[in-house]
Amino acid sequence: MDPVSPSDPDIPPPIGDLLRQLVADGIAWFEAEREVYGVQARITQRAAGWIAGCAFAALIVAQGAMIALVVGILMVLGPMIGSGWATIVVVLVCTIIVGLCIVLIRSKLRSIKASWRARHDR
Repeated sequence: MDPVSPSDPDIPPPIGDLLRQLVADGIAWFEAEREVYGVQARITQRAAGWIAGCAFAALIVAQGAMIALVVGILMVLGPMIGSGWATIVVVLVCTIIVGLCIVLIRSKLRSIKASWRARHDR
């Protein structure tokens, strides 16, 4: 028999029984929600690990490709202008590309920062 179900349907259950049932239902709800969010967190954590691992592998492969590209350009330019000048040209071009990337990154970060401020300063 349920603690809140009186034997006589005309007599309401005692308030203490109703409160105990309410607390028990609240605890059961909380435990179920905690379990759902725990499962979601574990799934997200596992996916984040795979993403980080794949990103790291892609970065290593991309770095190897960039090194091969720089060495290839040096080998092509070396016989034309000499190895010293070829090295200087490749370093300058790479430095310019890195500088442009830094300027672009700073610009994007500033726009993101402005967007966050506009959203949160309302």
